[in-house]
Amino acid sequence: MASWFADEAGEVQAGVLYDFEAVARLGGAYLAMSQADIESQAAAEQPSEDVTSAASDICNTFAGLMNDVRGNPTVRASPLAAFTDAPPLWIDTPGTRIVCMHPGGGTVAFLAR
Repeated sequence: MASWFADEAGEVQAGVLYDFEAVARLGGAYLAMSQADIESQAAAEQPSEDVTSAASDICNTFAGLMNDVRGNPTVRASPLAAFTDAPPLWIDTPGTRIVCMHPGGGTVAFLAR
């Protein structure tokens, strides 16, 4: 799943890519779900709408942090959605790439031009 961060002109400047397990773990933690419910979500083929929405809220927080850095373009995060559309052209050679693995399972990648 992906949330793309577009500037005021609509050009994608950055994005966050989650696998389903990371959506379940981070969204579930954000909602203060029990560990058993998080594990159930992580094992599912698709996290629930509530968990996905919570993970999208986390993306909004990331966009806000980017906006707080002087010199960065002002961006807005799109809702987290399936990664089915064509990605930005720069995705194969981003200027910044940070990949984080959750200790319980799941991967999140932060990409920026």
